[in-house]
Amino acid sequence: MSENKEEIPISVFYIGLLIVNLIAGILLLATDFGGFFYDTGTLNIWDFVNIINPIGAPIILIVAICFFYSVFFSLMKLFKKEDTLPENALNIGYYLSIVALILVLLGTIAVVIIGLDATDWWFDTGFYAGIIGGILNFLLYFLMKRQGL
Repeated sequence: MSENKEEIPISVFYIGLLIVNLIAGILLLATDFGGFFYDTGTLNIWDFVNIINPIGAPIILIVAICFFYSVFFSLMKLFKKEDTLPENALNIGYYLSIVALILVLLGTIAVVIIGLDATDWWFDTGFYAGIIGGILNFLLYFLMKRQGL
């Protein structure tokens, strides 16, 4: 067995961070995280968790800020503007990716618990953007830290 370890070019990580986080952040802000339908017999009520919802808005904004930090980080690295970043920018991004993923998971649990009372409930595009973006974001930062970048 060969002990040669193939290293992935650093620009691949930064481009991956840029694409994943830009799409996840925009979709999280522009679409609903989840929704509920209540049928009370004579009245049908539709409710959505999104940036307009006063309960969900702060959490969604925090997750979006975590995603957009990674966009800023990757743009500064791609354009060789490292002097605008703190020395521990990679660690900050790594921990923000964990925070974003945990908040999306907590939001998921909240939607499920609230949805138990509803006639029907569902996850929407914002949820999928948050969970897929959060996982990919974490994996990219994890691989970058593992390569010692």
